[in-house]
Amino acid sequence: MKRAKATRDDTRSLESRTPPKIIRDLHVVTEVQGEQELSPLCISGDGTRMWARVRPPPHSIVFRDINAINSKWEKTNPDVSAGPWGFTTCDATGAFFAMQRRQDGMWVVTDGGKNHKQTYLEFNMDKTAILKKDTAPSNPSEAPAARAVSCIPNIGLCAVIDDIGLVFLPMFTDRSPSISHASEKLESTLCTEGVMAFVVEENVILGIDLRQEQQTVRVPIPGLSDGERVWNLSVAGPLMSVCTVFRDYDISNQGHPKVMWLVCKEGSMGWATSEMTGVVAVNVSGEHGLMAIVTALGDLVILDVLGRTDPKRLVEGSEGVPFISQHTRDGIVAWGGNPFGNRCVRMIKPGGAVSTVVV
Repeated sequence: MKRAKATRDDTRSLESRTPPKIIRDLHVVTEVQGEQELSPLCISGDGTRMWARVRPPPHSIVFRDINAINSKWEKTNPDVSAGPWGFTTCDATGAFFAMQRRQDGMWVVTDGGKNHKQTYLEFNMDKTAILKKDTAPSNPSEAPAARAVSCIPNIGLCAVIDDIGLVFLPMFTDRSPSISHASEKLESTLCTEGVMAFVVEENVILGIDLRQEQQTVRVPIPGLSDGERVWNLSVAGPLMSVCTVFRDYDISNQGHPKVMWLVCKEGSMGWATSEMTGVVAVNVSGEHGLMAIVTALGDLVILDVLGRTDPKRLVEGSEGVPFISQHTRDGIVAWGGNPFGNRCVRMIKPGGAVSTVVV
């Protein structure tokens, strides 16, 4: 992983830094108003394009370029339906969107226009490989099912698939899907950085080179209690971050859920931890050495992982909108920039709304 200049130049020990105080000076604005007929899907990794599903039939997928002049919702061309169930697994990067429609198992990668591909998948006889097919399976419940998806623009996607592991699915070539890392123990969170895909297997972060289909990064996550699981993973440049949950409330007395982050510096790596409940997403900016932490109640915390400044939080009385996505753990918050050149964090909300905080 490349190290951002801010991280490379910081030589202080993580353990020796003064405990920070939280400054409540962040202001949230509604940049895109929610609509009753829309259900949010995800936001692109650069925070510039929002994707949603239209609730009434035919349940079309729509997108909106947030920074565009006269920004408005547009249907994809060709029109793509997310299905009546409203349950998809999805992700977006740049202009591209990737999803699996769980109703019939269809996989789609589109930029909303001419760059559009769709396919179906099926297992071979002994479930050791996955094959493309042109038609929907007769029994969708037996088709490969994604628990997490990461979009790779102009190429395809990779996905965590039940009972298989990490699968790379090229969409714009005739190349067959390939199993990049076989495992039945991967968590339902996934992110990509260049040719690398990052997943969590029990209490270890794995980096898989999609070109070579080899594991090249292995980072143990320390201090997890029995029954504590990673909910969300974010990787950017020299930074890694996870947030955890307890799957069984009866065992949560062993400790608290955590937000944890790892800074990869010259010749060393160091984990830092903050006990924090109700966190639904984390997103790190390798360029700026910052981490955005989003809670289920709609609060936002900005943490300088290098300890240069105190953590920041929404001002008292801010109307943070509660939100938990049923479509993705990885695409509900993104770092970006607004039309005025300000660095900001964007979060998706009910009705396809976008809440924005200038940082």
